[in-house]
Amino acid sequence: MRCRPRALPRTSRIPTPGGGSGGAIYNDGNTFTLTICGSEVTGNSARELAGAVFYVSNDRSGSVVIDRATFRANPGLDVQDLPGFFVLAGSRTVTASTIE
Repeated sequence: MRCRPRALPRTSRIPTPGGGSGGAIYNDGNTFTLTICGSEVTGNSARELAGAVFYVSNDRSGSVVIDRATFRANPGLDVQDLPGFFVLAGSRTVTASTIE
């Protein structure tokens, strides 16, 4: 799969569902795929788990794909090996990306 890089606009936010997780992206459900491709995500925060991405596939059938993306300065609890992320999924793939 090839993606086309594009800039994502910054917008003002209202409090996120799920108690304040997922400063940039919040997904919670069952079978779905989150693909982040050719993007830069910086300077987000959340009140709880993940400043960058909160992703929960309740039945663990979903997937996360990160391709040629950069994530910087998105603080959160380092509960997994992806700083700023909280991911419960059937699969996750990270290629040619920087996550710090």
